[in-house]
Amino acid sequence: EEGSYAMEKYKKLLATVVNSGSDGVTPQAAAKVLSVSDTTAREVMRDLRNCGFLRSEGNRPEAFYLDRNRLDRRVDVADQM
Repeated sequence: EEGSYAMEKYKKLLATVVNSGSDGVTPQAAAKVLSVSDTTAREVMRDLRNCGFLRSEGNRPEAFYLDRNRLDRRVDVADQM
């Protein structure tokens, strides 16, 4: 149950970041979309950054963006296999 809840939040957050375009998303904005605390949103966003989906800029509040370069590199590697 906890796993499916987390997956739902991760998907929603990724969709929010993708839709933000070049504006990025702060943990505070993500918290409102996900109906969670700022701390939880920040942790989810950092997890996604550490996995190579997002990149961040700035300090608190940092803004998160889709990391297209890392995602493109992953696709290139997958295509070579």
